Order: sequence, then C-alpha cells, then structure tokens
Amino acid sequence: MISSFFYASDFVAANAFYPVIEGLVCRTLQIPVSMRSIGEHEETWLSDAQIQHVVMEKLSRSPPFILYCHPSYEPVFKPALLDRILTCMAKTTQVMTLEKIASRVKEMYLYGRFKKPQDSTRLTQEIGINMG
Repeated sequence: MISSFFYASDFVAANAFYPVIEGLVCRTLQIPVSMRSIGEHEETWLSDAQIQHVVMEKLSRSPPFILYCHPSYEPVFKPALLDRILTCMAKTTQVMTLEKIASRVKEMYLYGRFKKPQDSTRLTQEIGINMG
C-alpha cells in the first residue's frame, strides 16, 4: 500500500473508495462530497440566498450529506454565508467530522462489514446519521 493522508474528500461521487495507482492500493480513503462547494456554486452566478437554498435542499434529500468547504475560499470570502449554512445544518441534522466518518468507514472495512469499497453506500444504515 502507498502511504498518504488518512482520508480525502474533494470530489462528487456515490461511494467511498481506496484509489489504486499502478496496481498499488493507496491508504487514503476517498470520501465523496454530496455536491459542489459554495465557491463553485457562486461561479454559476447564484446569489447567496440561492446557494443556501441549494445546499439545504440537497441536505434534506440525500443523507449522508458531506459538504466540502475549501479553506482558502468560503471562510475567507464568504464567511457570513458559510456561517448561515453551518448554523442551519446544525439545527437540522447531526454533524460529524470527516475524521470521524473516515474512522468509522475504515473500521467497517477492517471488521468485514464492507467487503469492497462500493459497499460503503450502506453508510447511512451502518452509521445511522446524516453526515455534514
């Protein structure tokens, strides 16, 4: 296995997985995000209110929900919008860090609850919460 970060989450997909590069399985669990970032939505000329609506609608429709926040964009250029979204999320769902999600997913692989990465679509049932 190739050694690297404990987890990463910077793409939209359906399942968590361990990348394979030239036949070697990487140790960095890839946890997909549920939607494009706030900054990426802004590039489509949506207003802050529209972006917040998109985020909250997606949250209500697709547990587990993982929000990607780029540390050099949203906290710097959109702190008020990010604060409103995170406040709404905290009021409507249980919030969990990606580190905790990654730990639980890795434990499930380790103890055989997932036979292959694609089985991670059972995250909602296995972990039992919405993830934000």
